[in-house]
Amino acid sequence: MSTIIFHASEYGAGKQYATWVKENVPNATLLDSRLDAVVDFSAFDNIVMIGSFYWDGLHGAKFMKKHWQEIKDKHVIMATVGIANPESSDYTRIKKFAFPDEMIEKMEFYHLRGALDYSKISWSHRQFLKLMPIFYKKKQKRLLKEGKGLDKDAQEFLENYGGKISYVARENVEPIIQSVLEV
Repeated sequence: MSTIIFHASEYGAGKQYATWVKENVPNATLLDSRLDAVVDFSAFDNIVMIGSFYWDGLHGAKFMKKHWQEIKDKHVIMATVGIANPESSDYTRIKKFAFPDEMIEKMEFYHLRGALDYSKISWSHRQFLKLMPIFYKKKQKRLLKEGKGLDKDAQEFLENYGGKISYVARENVEPIIQSVLEV
């Protein structure tokens, strides 16, 4: 069994997750997909892509589509990394936006929680995130009228807005490691 792990990490959480997977999978190879290295995919049984998800798309999806004909008969794993809680988020639209149905049906998907450090994010990501407090405050106002409050994730986002928050944890990649080792 041979494994190649790619990451398409914007701010580092995806790279960290990819590194942890590599550390736990014997003889795995780790590459940054943005380097567009020439890869002989026939040498690998497992293809793992760990890509960050932002408002502008899923990083790594373009790479996966470009190489789909070479990897479609392999064990292919796509892991998204984002600040949203995978336990309370629906990733169906993200997958459909990023990949054709043929790819979705053949790939195994995981969703990992990332980190957010406002001092390091790009101007365009910062502009998008400026909308979130407005959205959550409107939602909070509506929920208060109904006698409810914001969920824990929304509260944490508002409390940490403009600062740092991280949900990156080694145990988050355990299901990916297990899946690769079972092939």
